[in-house]
Amino acid sequence: MCNECLTIASDIRNAFVEAWLSSDEASKDAWFAIRNLLGGNEEDVLRAEELVPKFDMARSASFPHDQRQTDHLVADTKSSASVRRALSAKFTHEARTGHKVGWGRSAT
Repeated sequence: MCNECLTIASDIRNAFVEAWLSSDEASKDAWFAIRNLLGGNEEDVLRAEELVPKFDMARSASFPHDQRQTDHLVADTKSSASVRRALSAKFTHEARTGHKVGWGRSAT
């Protein structure tokens, strides 16, 4: 990775940490419920369905650019704006350079 890749990766990690720390308990509960679906059981599925709002696929297909459809997915907060900016920088840099910006635990 180049220096810009490393900077972007750091920005993404920091943005997600900021978003997590500013999340309310309901958001964190929903995240854990979704995470538990991997290798989970029926109880985990029921919990996730209870916590995570349903996405209206028919409406989404009819109005793909309707911001109201995705408002519940990305809260209008400073932290979610930071996540959007960091991910946008990642995708722009990858498209421009052909680099792969890793930002998870294994990315160093």
